[in-house]
Amino acid sequence: MSLAPKLIPVMLVALFISTGACGIGSFGGDNGNSSTPAVQPGPSGPTVALYHFGEQTGGQALDASGNGLHADIFGAQRIQGVSGGGLGFGAPAARMIIPQMGEAFGSGQISVDFWVRLIAVDPSAIYHVVGGGAFGVQSYRVQINGGRVEFVLNDGLTWQSIITSNQTLAAGTWYYVAVTFTGSEAVVYLNAAEDSRAPIAFALASPVNSTYVGAIDTSSFGFEHELPGDLDELRISNVALTAQQVSAQYSLVP
Repeated sequence: MSLAPKLIPVMLVALFISTGACGIGSFGGDNGNSSTPAVQPGPSGPTVALYHFGEQTGGQALDASGNGLHADIFGAQRIQGVSGGGLGFGAPAARMIIPQMGEAFGSGQISVDFWVRLIAVDPSAIYHVVGGGAFGVQSYRVQINGGRVEFVLNDGLTWQSIITSNQTLAAGTWYYVAVTFTGSEAVVYLNAAEDSRAPIAFALASPVNSTYVGAIDTSSFGFEHELPGDLDELRISNVALTAQQVSAQYSLVP
């Protein structure tokens, strides 16, 4: 399916996973305003962590979900994003580290969404967007593999590819990507349009370690899979959004 990106130099990625239907409220971008139902931020809602990157300075990205998961920034630069500020990950080992989320995904449901713009696309490279590192008990990763968005889960021993987008992302453009996983089916959305769908049954474990953004810490061997690009409006939730909610979030960017 051919998708026409918005006529702005931007890209948003969203990943969503769930084992069933659930009730959800509203969520928005930097302005926090939306009349279309989506996800309620806050400790009592399904948003686990939410980063607008609106801070002008400082070494942390503040968590707007209300859960206090403020993330440490290393080497990434403050940039103009699609909605206020963003983070640029072009420097070597540039990364953001989100504290441990405990049993946030005990229900087996997850959502991750964000805007991303690649500086370059290597067809043989894997770029880490958000997820587990390279040691300890792992859960999930969202990455860009050969220019395509990929969602992978860890089975306790190795990383298993769950779904990959059909469309290859172009450098220099922001896209919105969403991936939903119900435990029996995964769907990828690009710019709010469905890109790919695959039936698959796989368990989602709750992350026990810190969540890495922009690069993976391999402990003994430093950092790898560094993301050559920019991110904005990063959200991690423990529900799956509907197609209508994905469209509502995408429409928040003019």
